[in-house]
Amino acid sequence: MIPSVGMPGREWEFSTKVMSVAEVADGTTLVKVLADSGADGWELAQVIDGGDKRVLLMRRPKRAQREARRVGFAPPTGT
Repeated sequence: MIPSVGMPGREWEFSTKVMSVAEVADGTTLVKVLADSGADGWELAQVIDGGDKRVLLMRRPKRAQREARRVGFAPPTGT
């Protein structure tokens, strides 16, 4: 089941992560997975019951083929 309602004019790309029930319930693994995914722009859309596994449905806005260059200063070098 994929969510069909979203912000108007936006398209999403989806990703899934499969975890055991124990990993979801242990209090650390799920937090780490969500933090790592969030750093890459992914957000949790839905948790799908797969019996003894849980499937995390992640989504993020589709990126344009050519993103505009990001402007800013490079981090300082250690010279």
